[in-house]
Amino acid sequence: MNIAVFLSTYNGGQFLQKQLDSLVSQTLSSSMKIFVRDDGSSDQTVSILNSYKDKIAITVKKGTNKGPAKSFWELFCDTRIKADYYAFCDQDDIWDPDKIERGVKALSGTDKPVVWCSNCRVMDGEDNVVSELYHEKKPIFKLPSQFVCGAIQGCAMMFNNAFRDYILSQNVSSFPMHDFVFVTYAILNDALIYEHEPSFNYRIHSGNVVAKEKKYSLKGIKKSLNNWFSKKSKNGVSEYARFFYENNKEQLSPQDAEFFEQLTGCRRNIMKRFKLIRNHACKTYNKRALRSFKIRALLGIL
Repeated sequence: MNIAVFLSTYNGGQFLQKQLDSLVSQTLSSSMKIFVRDDGSSDQTVSILNSYKDKIAITVKKGTNKGPAKSFWELFCDTRIKADYYAFCDQDDIWDPDKIERGVKALSGTDKPVVWCSNCRVMDGEDNVVSELYHEKKPIFKLPSQFVCGAIQGCAMMFNNAFRDYILSQNVSSFPMHDFVFVTYAILNDALIYEHEPSFNYRIHSGNVVAKEKKYSLKGIKKSLNNWFSKKSKNGVSEYARFFYENNKEQLSPQDAEFFEQLTGCRRNIMKRFKLIRNHACKTYNKRALRSFKIRALLGIL
């Protein structure tokens, strides 16, 4: 059995060793190979990675800065990497020793494309667990809900080789984040296994990409507005929604097709904006995300 772990790093020296230690401590570490793409770090990240080569199988590739989505995608699309199972790994979390083993058990016994994911705990920059559950309730795994608020992080996922081959065959070229592609295609094909019991500590701090701190500060509000009106925003979720809809219409339910018609048309059609924010399929337990989605829909900047 072979397990490939995709790790993208960028100036991760502060927390990286603790994550690597948790990989070394996995119950299936002897079956694991860590494939790292460094996204142009200027700190001690690469030297830390190299210092672990005598503890676990690890390959480090240095690249230019692309951002986490494209960096992870480059790792994922490297067909020279072959394994039975794959996992995404963030540089600043801490995994439970049996995280990989739980994923393998859930994925084994089928040749069909499958993704496994779990809940997590939330910890701060000092390793303090501030919440025992990231998701208090099981997320709503419906396509509209995911486009309102993606529920599962890439670091929570494992998938089998059949799912990797399937995603590669879709020729996805536009996406907001790599994990968003995986969740939406897994839901589309009823190929998602979710465990509510956490399998790792997810670190939220001021330096990580998806940090949720200080959202209501003046600085946080300004950053959100800049993100809403940025070129990246215009070419992120909406472009991926168009791609996903055009390539999967025949598999969608009438309700989901209606949602995608409204979502992909709301930039140009004000009536579709109002229909979209009133669409009952737009559900998520994250009220802030839902409010943000509806505001951006009304402004025509999804």
